[in-house]
Amino acid sequence: MYENDRSVTTPAAARQICAKRRSLLALTPLAAVAAGMPATTLGQLQQEQGLIAACMEVIALEHHIWKILPTRFSEHQDRDLDTAQAPFSARQNHLIKEICIAKAYTLDGCRAKAKALAAWAPDMMEDATGPGASRFLNERLDELMVASILRDLVAGGLA
Repeated sequence: MYENDRSVTTPAAARQICAKRRSLLALTPLAAVAAGMPATTLGQLQQEQGLIAACMEVIALEHHIWKILPTRFSEHQDRDLDTAQAPFSARQNHLIKEICIAKAYTLDGCRAKAKALAAWAPDMMEDATGPGASRFLNERLDELMVASILRDLVAGGLA
C-alpha cells in the first residue's frame, strides 16, 4: 500500500455522507411505527377498499333518504314518503350488516366505519354527552362507550 493511496474526503463528499445519515435518522421513527403495525396484504387492502366504498354509500343513502326524498313529498304524504324510502333503507341496512362483518385493516378503514356510523346514527354521539347520558350509565354502558369513542373520533378529526 502506497502512502498516497489514502482516500481523501472532500467537503462535498462529507456533506453527502451527513445528508444520508440525517435521512436515515429521520426515517427511524417511521420504521419503528411500521414495525409495530401488522403487515397488511394486498388482498386485505382490496377488501378494505370494498369496505370504504360501502361506508361512503351508506353516507350517500342517508343523505338521500332524509334530505333529498322528503323535499319531493308534502307533509301529508307520509305514506308515499315511506314507500319511496323503503328500497333505499333496505339497501342501507344490507350495507350496514356488511360493514359490521368486514374488518378494517388500516386507519382509513376505521375512519370510514366511524363516518358511516356517525351519518347513520347521529343521535348516538349525542347520547354519550347529552342531558340524558347519566340515566343510562347503569343500563347501557356498552352503548355509551361506543358512542363516546365515535364522538371522539369524529370530533377530534380522526375520522
